Amino acid sequence: MGKMPLRWLTLFIMTSVLTSLIDVAAPSPLALCQIEAHMSTCNTPPKNKKEFVVKLGSDLHAKYGKKRFYSVKETKDSMTSLNYPIDFFCWGHAIFNAPLDFQRYHQSIGETCDQADMKTEMGNAFTDASDGSWFDIDLSWLEWPDIDFGSLFDFTP
Repeated sequence: MGKMPLRWLTLFIMTSVLTSLIDVAAPSPLALCQIEAHMSTCNTPPKNKKEFVVKLGSDLHAKYGKKRFYSVKETKDSMTSLNYPIDFFCWGHAIFNAPLDFQRYHQSIGETCDQADMKTEMGNAFTDASDGSWFDIDLSWLEWPDIDFGSLFDFTP
């Protein structure tokens, strides 16, 4: 058996345990592959959202300069070099990619993730407005309200 993604292995173990408890047949490996293909990595946000944004933003800034938005490749390369688990990648894309780039990328990989919801959830870690009332999908991470990025990074937005 080749390398299995951790999510697939976790799904396999969970369904095997659950099906043994309720006495039903476990799904076949093919069915699990089909389920995994439709799972969204967007369900697992980083536990420390603020640290994630600051660390990834610092890396992107150091490598590519200060930008309103970074490309999908730049964001993915930074997350890979920082050793973030693949389940966090979507969250990095939600913060640092332009809305159209985020949408096109997710369409290309067959995932449907809501950038607005994800960006709001991540941004709420930085602001006092936990209801998301500050949010505008077109805002780049540099334009979030109530955030002094000068104190978090080596530059002033």
